[in-house]
Amino acid sequence: MYKLPISAVGVWERWQGNQFFPRVIDISCPHCRRELVTFTTLPCWNDHRYFWNANPSCPACKGIVNFWMLTKGQRDTPEMAKEATDIYMNPDPMSSMGYDKQIDEISPDFGIIYRQTVQAEMSGLDTLVGIGYRKAIEFLLKDWVISENPDERDKIAKMNLMDCVKNYIQDPSLKNGFERIVWLGNDETHYERVWKEKDIDDLKGLLDATLYKLQCEIKLKSLPETMPYKKI
Repeated sequence: MYKLPISAVGVWERWQGNQFFPRVIDISCPHCRRELVTFTTLPCWNDHRYFWNANPSCPACKGIVNFWMLTKGQRDTPEMAKEATDIYMNPDPMSSMGYDKQIDEISPDFGIIYRQTVQAEMSGLDTLVGIGYRKAIEFLLKDWVISENPDERDKIAKMNLMDCVKNYIQDPSLKNGFERIVWLGNDETHYERVWKEKDIDDLKGLLDATLYKLQCEIKLKSLPETMPYKKI
């Protein structure tokens, strides 16, 4: 179960007993992965004596999300409510990030950076999200290239990321994807944007597509080991 940052509560409102309750929660949907979806939670809170529960649906995909609220004090003002309230949600948005576990095996650091970036995004820290995805893809790309060329580890580790793409990635689709992820990722870290018509959603879409292609490449390449030939 995922504990929400209290900043995800967009509006607090007086409700039963004149206590303040979350009226809306802004968080990424764990079903469709849209960022900062507004879930309407009042008047959906149900009293279960020791906790409160609400089950609103995503306005985008209609998927049901379960919220649990635990309280530990009076909530006479929005400020008091923030201090006295813990909110949890299920499904855990961190468990639906859309890539295969083999990616984590190749690059554990990618998984750590990627998850922290998703958490930043769900908490509304939008200025940091592009930087996080750019860093994540650098770790993934270099770790993967190093796994394919272990004797050149030191050279690859010090290499400019775009040179790494040009020199080591042969598959045209993967090369196209990684090149453009680097372009858009660099825009997220620089003062002037080159691709002004593109935004963070374009970067995330490219990252998803390229991850899918890379996963296919890894699975197909591992077939001789995972399914060796058997004479029938």
